[in-house]
Amino acid sequence: MRICFFGNTTFSRTAPELELGYSKEDLVEGRRHKKLTTTENILADALIPALDRVAIKEALENEDPEGKRLPYVDIYSADHGFICEQRESFDAEASQFAWRLLLEHLKT
Repeated sequence: MRICFFGNTTFSRTAPELELGYSKEDLVEGRRHKKLTTTENILADALIPALDRVAIKEALENEDPEGKRLPYVDIYSADHGFICEQRESFDAEASQFAWRLLLEHLKT
């Protein structure tokens, strides 16, 4: 079972190669980059480009037309890292939704 969850990265324009951990310093640096990123930049430069998302969705649908084995889920409201409670980008509602989907599919 593979489930695809996609969210937008907030740092794609200001620091495309940025890699941070969860130390206090890394969190401060991440917040600094987040403040530099505008809504326009986030929407214009997603972690996975729109055409790639379409291609992924079509490939999954070709393999599993009913979407039972290989569902495609795009969570537009969530930033990259939305499922991790230690990140500023954590989104409780999107995280609960994603976990619920994952656990339901693991039961099948």
